[in-house]
Amino acid sequence: MLPAIPAPYEPAPRSLREARRPGQTGDWYPCFVCQVPCNPKGAKMVHLCGGGSLVRDPQEDCGSDGCLAGYPVGPNCLRRHPELKPYVSRRPS
Repeated sequence: MLPAIPAPYEPAPRSLREARRPGQTGDWYPCFVCQVPCNPKGAKMVHLCGGGSLVRDPQEDCGSDGCLAGYPVGPNCLRRHPELKPYVSRRPS
């Protein structure tokens, strides 16, 4: 089981967060790191706990530890934060 790690948070400029992406619909959720909308097709997810301050092993049950369950992480943020790769799971279909 992987240890919990602090969740990175680097909000992108507002213009990037609010810009519409080609094909964007209402089911796009923001990347938990930068808040830029992520395409749900093939999205990578991480398990956030502690009110969003910790990234946990996707197989671990954190109970009532402020669990926020699965949140998407964008491809650019995953490249900038390689420490997140062991914690990533595919979005359930």
